[in-house]
Amino acid sequence: LFYFLFLFYRKIILDTIGIIHIFPAIPSHWDNVSFKKLRAYGAFLVSAKRSKGKVSVISIYSEKGGLLRLKNPFSSKFDSSIPYQTNKGMIEIEMKEGESLTLKAI
Repeated sequence: LFYFLFLFYRKIILDTIGIIHIFPAIPSHWDNVSFKKLRAYGAFLVSAKRSKGKVSVISIYSEKGGLLRLKNPFSSKFDSSIPYQTNKGMIEIEMKEGESLTLKAI
């Protein structure tokens, strides 16, 4: 059971070398998928929703503060509740302890 849950977890969120990937291995026919408050590298709690096959919203809570590096999962433009920078396909945000971030597709 643990191994199955681990594999499913890796389909919806993956954190490698400090970079968080949202829905990295979800099959294309899974049009509507969401998860809430999964723990990711750097003490971040991540929630995300995929609607009609595209990432529609991501919410991230920083438990300790630090640099958030997120591989851009949006297929078009998005709004952010916190100023961000992009670098080689990554969204980078310096977050404070207890701060929340929302990214929404537009």
